[in-house]
Amino acid sequence: MNSAAMRVTLSMLCVLAAVMFIVSPVTAETQTDTEAPTETEQQEPRTIYDADIEGRLGLDEEQKPLVNEIIQHSNKEQRRILRKYGIDPMDQPRAILLIQAAGELMDLGRRTRRKLRPILNGDQLREYDRIIREVEARVREAVRW
Repeated sequence: MNSAAMRVTLSMLCVLAAVMFIVSPVTAETQTDTEAPTETEQQEPRTIYDADIEGRLGLDEEQKPLVNEIIQHSNKEQRRILRKYGIDPMDQPRAILLIQAAGELMDLGRRTRRKLRPILNGDQLREYDRIIREVEARVREAVRW
């Protein structure tokens, strides 16, 4: 792959990484499914991928459980994909691993946004997109070739 193609690929991967890592890790008090979070998930510190979705979007009481359920499901699936490709969210992102996981992660990002769209109002959706761009910039800065 030539240099220009690698940069385009990196830009796409930053977008996909931003879509995928938009909230803090699931904690025991926000876990809704029957699988208990691991000790690591309960105590995992924030990473460059994290963002305070609930706080930034100004969700109302009706939206909170709906958005939380979608994000938690997405995070669970994301963790599965990351493990599959050996990506450690606590480590500096490696482009080659993101490239390998890109298809699955982009698909999950599209599904997550599609599920959030009918729940969020126009302003909230624009803020969600802004959050994604911010995380994208952090990932782009940190990626390791």
